[in-house]
Amino acid sequence: MALRNVLQQAVRSSSSSLTAAHVARAYSNGRYVNHIELLGRVGTEPRKIGANEAVAFPLYTESSVRLKDGSTKIYSCWHKVLFVKKTLGDLVFNNVDRGQRVYITGRVAYKAAESTEDGKQFHSNQAAIIAEQIVFLEKSRKTGEEPKEQTKESLAG
Repeated sequence: MALRNVLQQAVRSSSSSLTAAHVARAYSNGRYVNHIELLGRVGTEPRKIGANEAVAFPLYTESSVRLKDGSTKIYSCWHKVLFVKKTLGDLVFNNVDRGQRVYITGRVAYKAAESTEDGKQFHSNQAAIIAEQIVFLEKSRKTGEEPKEQTKESLAG
């Protein structure tokens, strides 16, 4: 019971789109949550990868920490973002530019097990963000269109 209260308080005090009701429902059903939100700048032009032509680009974000002396330290981070759904991937490939600000929601995934030459398997620690939604926060130089939100629901129709 205490864990649920801690999670609810964390959600109330954050700017997350998850609500306390979402957390309580997930907790009571014994479910797990794998959700990430990122707001940053696209590092390179999107590229198609793999046989399924997933679309990928690196996303730059920053976080800051206040040090004991009162100064602020900025930490930069690069995230590998993948769009595996074809309609969303095509939209991103045709409309996203390097340097463009975007907001992405999705889930964290890790590279699958790999085999070495001697047949042993190991797990890689390489993470990727599997994007389920993107919001363009700036005009695309490719299309010149105003920013718009694209979700799995809006692309399904």
